[in-house]
Amino acid sequence: MTDTYPNEAWPSDGAAEALDGTTDQKTGLPYIAKGTNPTSTPSYQVQYQRREQRQNAMLATLRQGQVVDEGGLYVGVYPIDYTLGGVRKHFAGAMNQAMTDNATKCVYLDASNALQVQDAFPSDLRTCLPLAEVTASGGVVTIADRRPWTSLAVAEFTGSIDGASLSAELADRVPYLEISVGDEYSNSIWVTVQAKDAGGGNLSERMLIRGWVGDSQYGGEIATPPNTDFTLQTGTQVKELTTNKHLLALSNDNGRVVFDVQDTGSRTFYLMAELDGRVYASEAITFA
Repeated sequence: MTDTYPNEAWPSDGAAEALDGTTDQKTGLPYIAKGTNPTSTPSYQVQYQRREQRQNAMLATLRQGQVVDEGGLYVGVYPIDYTLGGVRKHFAGAMNQAMTDNATKCVYLDASNALQVQDAFPSDLRTCLPLAEVTASGGVVTIADRRPWTSLAVAEFTGSIDGASLSAELADRVPYLEISVGDEYSNSIWVTVQAKDAGGGNLSERMLIRGWVGDSQYGGEIATPPNTDFTLQTGTQVKELTTNKHLLALSNDNGRVVFDVQDTGSRTFYLMAELDGRVYASEAITFA
C-alpha cells in the first residue's frame, strides 16, 4: 500500500513576518531578525551559527543508531544509548559494514549489544533493537529506518487485572490480592491473602497489606470485633490500628499474609484487604 502524505499548509506571510527577531519557546531557536548583516552585533554569521549549533544538538539525539550509506555498498551506524530487557546499553557505532548487492539485509543490535546484519530480524523483537532494512540494487543502497518500531512502539498487552490488559513489563509490577477463607477449627478461621502478578503467579516479594474485619463485603470496621482475637498466622504485624479489628501487616517473602479470626460465638465476618489503594473483600467467614 502506498503511503499518503498530507499537504501541510504554510503560515501566512503576515504570520511568518511576525516571527521576525523572536525566539521559539518550545525549542529555544531564534528567528534571525530581518536586516541582520555582517556588521550587526552580533553579526549574521554569529547569530546563524549559534542557531545551527543549538539545532544540531537537538538533532544529535535523533541521529543515534541511524544507519547511513557510506558508499560502495557499505553502511555505517551512529553510536546509541538504549535500553533492552531492562538493561541500559551503549553501542559505540560502526563503519564499513558490507552489504550484498541485489539483496535486502536487516541491521540490528542483539541482546549482547552486538551489531548484526542478517536476512531477517529475530521473530521476537523484544530481544533486539531494530535499526534499519538495507536494500542494495545495482550498486545503489536504499535504507529504510526501523528505529521507529521501538521509539514509537505501544507496549504489548499480555496480562490483565479485573479485565484490564497490562503490558508484559507492567504485569509483574501491578499486583492484586487473592483472598481465600479456610475452615473453622477450634474457634479459629484462617484467611489467606496472597499478592499475585497480572498473570496469576504468586509474587516473590514482601508487600505491605492492611486488613480489617467488617460485617459486610467492602464494609468498614465492624462495630463488635471477634470476641477472642484478630491476629496473624503468617506475616509480620507492623501495627494494630484498631484492637481486634484492623491490622497493618508485612507479608512473607512470597507475598502472603494469613489473618487469624477467632470467635467463640455463631457469627459471620468479612475480611477486607488493601494493597496500594485497591481494596479486596473475602467471602463469608462463618463461625458455626
